[in-house]
Amino acid sequence: MNPTLASVVEGHGEMTAVPELLRRLVYARAAFSVNVLPPIRCLKNKIVRCRRGAEEIDSSELERAIRLAARRLPSPDRGAILILIDADTSCPASVGSAIRELAMAVCPTVPIGVVLPKHEYEAWLLAAVDSLGNYLSPSAVPVRDPEAVQDPKRRLSELMPHGRSYRETVDQVRFSSIFDLEQARTCRSFRKLESEVDRLLRIICRETADGAET
Repeated sequence: MNPTLASVVEGHGEMTAVPELLRRLVYARAAFSVNVLPPIRCLKNKIVRCRRGAEEIDSSELERAIRLAARRLPSPDRGAILILIDADTSCPASVGSAIRELAMAVCPTVPIGVVLPKHEYEAWLLAAVDSLGNYLSPSAVPVRDPEAVQDPKRRLSELMPHGRSYRETVDQVRFSSIFDLEQARTCRSFRKLESEVDRLLRIICRETADGAET
């Protein structure tokens, strides 16, 4: 059985964009035998709730998504789960840590990675504007600090050709297939994504190799 990478994502666009991006990252690491599964969708507003001015993790929806993802894996030692949910206004470090803790409690035998793009997945696309070519307006220029942009989707719409706006369900996967990974590394959260993917691949590829030797 090939090692397998499952994922939990938030938006409609990520349902196709995240597998495309993960496949690119997997292939860049020469891990050609790794299967990338279609994601499980889980809305952030059903996971992170604000009570009395503080953010808390609501476990029920996240547990459901994690268990569904885990059931798609060939076995606990042949797969991993990546949870990728926009940070929006949340602190990526604190919310990410809480999500990771819950996820590991739900599936302690499955390797799990957690990444919260700041503020949205589209910040990574803004970081790589130069590589999006004719899909953007000829006057589009790189954004100096993409992760400081409060509404990356809106900023992308402003960079689209006249008469067009950014459409998540169409443009996110298209851009994810071509944006320059090196340029995206200016975003700390993208470097976190690569670090988590590297860690998960080391685990599942090593365990698969160990199993083949026995």
